Amino acid sequence: MSSIRSAGVTTAIIGILSLAFFGAIAVQNTAEVSFLTRDPAAAFPSPWYVGMASSIGVTGWSVGATLFLLGAFLQWHAEHPYFVMLAGGVLTSVLWFDDLFLVHERILDAVFNSEKPILLAYAIAVPGWLWLSRKDIRPPSLVLALAAGIGLASSVAVEVLFDSESDAGILAEEGLKFAGIWLWAAFAASMLLAALPAAEPDADR
Repeated sequence: MSSIRSAGVTTAIIGILSLAFFGAIAVQNTAEVSFLTRDPAAAFPSPWYVGMASSIGVTGWSVGATLFLLGAFLQWHAEHPYFVMLAGGVLTSVLWFDDLFLVHERILDAVFNSEKPILLAYAIAVPGWLWLSRKDIRPPSLVLALAAGIGLASSVAVEVLFDSESDAGILAEEGLKFAGIWLWAAFAASMLLAALPAAEPDADR
């Protein structure tokens, strides 16, 4: 009965949040409703495949964030330390939000007249978290994290150092970024699998 009650509460919460979200869209007058609700290819008539690689890449960030946060929840529920997974989930969520809404490319670039401050912040935050979490990251997971970091850093290097507007530049930048994102998601999956035994209530009894 308690599980049914929990499902009912979850349904009510999601329903209320959905109504609130779309209600806010309905009453705002800054942008057209279709711009805020529909797929870009539908809102701006264009081929269905526009932004395909970018959309799949953003999905990778959401997968990674979900896996980290799920691991944190399971560890918290089992009363085990969960900071590493929680911090990984928060950090990956920030990267997802940035990539989805072009935060550092459009918003922060307009504020700072440069993308460099936010890129520098990421260059400090990600390795810093990995260093602080080094005792909890097993070698296979570390290999995936380093591979993801190399892919993402190389993508940024192509963007900054080369002509990223040519076809070759776009393919190099976006291809390296795509690989880096999904390697990061694989890293998150590896971390979750490593955390599962520790999340068992009787794991250390």
